[in-house]
Amino acid sequence: MSLCWSHAEYVSLVRSRHDGVCFDRVEPAFHRYVASPVRSRREIWSLRHPLRRVPRGKVLRMILGAEAAIVWSRDGWARTNTTDVTNQSELNLWFADFPTADWPEGTVLEFTCFWKGDQRWQAHNWRVSVVRNQTERVERPPQSRERRPSMRGTIPDARETEPI
Repeated sequence: MSLCWSHAEYVSLVRSRHDGVCFDRVEPAFHRYVASPVRSRREIWSLRHPLRRVPRGKVLRMILGAEAAIVWSRDGWARTNTTDVTNQSELNLWFADFPTADWPEGTVLEFTCFWKGDQRWQAHNWRVSVVRNQTERVERPPQSRERRPSMRGTIPDARETEPI
């Protein structure tokens, strides 16, 4: 069975080389993620992925696994704010969004959580800094469908091999 798979991969490589593009490339996925990627408007923070920086202008979405109140400050705890998380029952998670568009670059968001189910504080403060938005897009040259120059000798063409 592995010989059949190897031969199929070889045929796929030969076809890809002939066409100049990957034979089994999924075009809608290629266009979405490579040719013209769509940038997310959100940065996701979670206990397993605690961000330290967020680009200015993006929405900082905090995702938690239980109901909580997020107590936060942008001025070194001189003033505090409380944001209750919203339940997303289909995904069994809670989240809160913090838009950073009006926050100046260099703002530091400090926060902690009060877990409502357990009636306890997290006992840890996190900090997320607002940094300059680096949205300059790197332009890639358009993918050409024309045949590339031959590299004879590197991958033998199926027509050049002798039958077994």
